[in-house]
Amino acid sequence: MEPNRILVLATEAFRERLLTIEDVDLTNPTPWPGWNVQDLLIHVTQGSRIAAYLAQGASNQKVEALPTLPTITDDLFLECLESLDEQRESLEECWPQDRVVEHPEGDISIETLILLRSCDLTIHAWDLARTLRTYEDLNQELTDCVYESSLFIKNELKRTGCFGPNQIAEIDSSKRSLERLLELSGRNP
Repeated sequence: MEPNRILVLATEAFRERLLTIEDVDLTNPTPWPGWNVQDLLIHVTQGSRIAAYLAQGASNQKVEALPTLPTITDDLFLECLESLDEQRESLEECWPQDRVVEHPEGDISIETLILLRSCDLTIHAWDLARTLRTYEDLNQELTDCVYESSLFIKNELKRTGCFGPNQIAEIDSSKRSLERLLELSGRNP
């Protein structure tokens, strides 16, 4: 599957869960240690904005100068939705995909950036589902592709801290791709 298609599916999975959140859910803890739903939404919003700026040619210095979201904002849901759209549009328009961007963690290709963002959105879609006690299953084709690409970019994910502190050495290959991806990311499905 093409990286942009993976990003579209990951964005849809995250957006679907985002739209079920109510204000009272913002303080609920997520499976990521120390984060609540609000922290997760801020993280996704900022990550999406950074990816969009990088795709548009921004330098690392420009990205680091971006304003961060306040801890609480009345428009957090709207800002998150807008950042997801901006990210998707910016990355879809970005060619060639082997073009290198100056990511805060080091130089990476646009394709790697798309796969990193797809991985982040897929895992956080599951985080939201687990937190909100809603349907946790994700599109099988999406989780297959994200798991396979996360193996491909595993060293990059480790270096950037995308994987959690509870990484396990062996992933049971008999499990579904979603379970393997969650284990790889330090979650306990």
